[in-house]
Amino acid sequence: MARPGVYVPLSQTNAYVNFIVLKTSAAPREAARLLKDVVAGVDADQGVFFVQSLPDLIDGTIATRRFLFVVLVFFAGAALVLSTLGIYGLISFIAASRTREVGVRIAFGATRGSIGRLIVSDGVRLTLLGVCAGVAILAIVGRLLSSLLFGVRAFDAAAIGLAIVILGITTTLAALVPAWRSTRVEPMAALRAE
Repeated sequence: MARPGVYVPLSQTNAYVNFIVLKTSAAPREAARLLKDVVAGVDADQGVFFVQSLPDLIDGTIATRRFLFVVLVFFAGAALVLSTLGIYGLISFIAASRTREVGVRIAFGATRGSIGRLIVSDGVRLTLLGVCAGVAILAIVGRLLSSLLFGVRAFDAAAIGLAIVILGITTTLAALVPAWRSTRVEPMAALRAE
């Protein structure tokens, strides 16, 4: 958060350290060298130090926030990968436990497409259940979180919608491999399987 500031002319201040803001069309390093030369020409005892361009100053100011953002993105990505692997494992387990049912369905004429949709729908159903639970928890805890964090709304529809879309896509992708495997089941082998 920016603190208020007052600009005082150099002739009206008795501060030991003064800041000069210089707007130039030249390169910042060249302008700093020229400024040091001019000041040394007027008074050789005056030092010019802490010369910094505006982009460098801004980068230094937001470096901590940028680092925290990168860490947040890393952990969000890791959470997405872990949840996708979890969904993949769960759908694989469900598909493997339904091998006999899939074999019977194929034996009675179910198409491979309908078997694939059956397995993918299991994953989508689990994701919808999780999304509903997550939105309900957010509705309860959202006010508390918004009171603790600056600039965070209790219910951000755009962020929630984006999260739902990303989870829907990753769930569908995670469920495609077990669904594809289920469509390759041979009915006779599936009926013999325990």
